Amino acid sequence: MITALLQYPGSGYETAAGSKGFSAEAAIIGEQIDGLREARSRAVTLDPSDRETMRRMIEIAVDCARDDWDGEGGAALSTASFLSARRFLEALPSDLQMPEVSVDPAGEMVFEWTSAPGRVFSISFGAGGKLTYAGLFGPSTTHGVEYINYGLPRELVAKIQRASAAR
Repeated sequence: MITALLQYPGSGYETAAGSKGFSAEAAIIGEQIDGLREARSRAVTLDPSDRETMRRMIEIAVDCARDDWDGEGGAALSTASFLSARRFLEALPSDLQMPEVSVDPAGEMVFEWTSAPGRVFSISFGAGGKLTYAGLFGPSTTHGVEYINYGLPRELVAKIQRASAAR
């Protein structure tokens, strides 16, 4: 049996769509693809705080779906940014504080964690798995760019924990 899978940058594997086959084998492959899609949609279980963050992400995506959403020339939220942010949210360890969600003027979704004044960490989600981050931890600062395809870099998780910790 043959199953067609296509790499989708930054998201793992996504099944190929749009089969033009009419044979019995094509029907079997189509059923397998449908089964993979269904299994993938059930693979992630979000707890209530995750679901609230996801609800907020969708609400923001609708509000920022067009150019000039902010009245100051802000670019429309990019689909790639939204999908990257969603994958990141789904991969976050359940014991981490959920982020505040926003969109920056460049059309990228932004997650932000804050626990006290002068203690903040944010990640902006770009295309192709690009994450741009910046943090302020009292007198210390950090910033950088990461490219991820699978999993979360330990360094980013540690920075989220640092920003979320009450001190």
